[in-house]
Amino acid sequence: MSVPEPEHSHSAIHLSPTGNHFHQLIAAIVLWSPNAESELYLTSHPQDEVDKDLLERELWDRTNGLDTQLHIYEDTTSLLFDLRTTIQRKSNETNAATLLTYDTDDEFDTQAFLRGLCIKTDSKWPLTGFSVSNLFPSIQNHVNTTVSTYGTTRDVTQLSKLHELFSITQHSVASVTEKHPWYQELLYDPLSESMSVAHAHSQSEYLQVLLHTLAQAHRIWELGVIAREYGIINE
Repeated sequence: MSVPEPEHSHSAIHLSPTGNHFHQLIAAIVLWSPNAESELYLTSHPQDEVDKDLLERELWDRTNGLDTQLHIYEDTTSLLFDLRTTIQRKSNETNAATLLTYDTDDEFDTQAFLRGLCIKTDSKWPLTGFSVSNLFPSIQNHVNTTVSTYGTTRDVTQLSKLHELFSITQHSVASVTEKHPWYQELLYDPLSESMSVAHAHSQSEYLQVLLHTLAQAHRIWELGVIAREYGIINE
């Protein structure tokens, strides 16, 4: 599944927190590379005995064989250290100069959350080697995403809903990403909203957490492809 696509100079990252304030931690974080290769980082509860092999097999089955590398930690400091090491390596191995996030104004800020966590754990900034760019404001400022349903008008901002809205466009850009496994053809996200991740993590439902976080990174990367194709971003 790892087929290099050098024309795409962005990677994507999605972080699922255990909550949204200073004392919360990372439930999972996924780095999605241009060749559809993903690094998954999961924090488990110390009392849990996580079967990594079983989780990897379940991920493989549920995602139809996506190329994933799973890392499991009981402490955030080790996770942040290894994430930084991986990102440095990825920035040297690929031409992906930009790392895309998708953070809406009223939900979550990936970089702000990570900065607070690094300060709290005395960890080095992990997103080194990339130019980090939030995809949301670029789309909001350059695309009309207002929809009308049953007489009610609303602006689509939620990542999964926006990706679904743009999903028809994948056929227009399929020629430049023909080896890429499009998310709409897999549909493996078991959680309807990101807020469900914190509850799933508290219940040690780690497969649910990983699948949702992976799906979000998958969606962000694809939105990045569409954004480049239509001149929404130029990085």
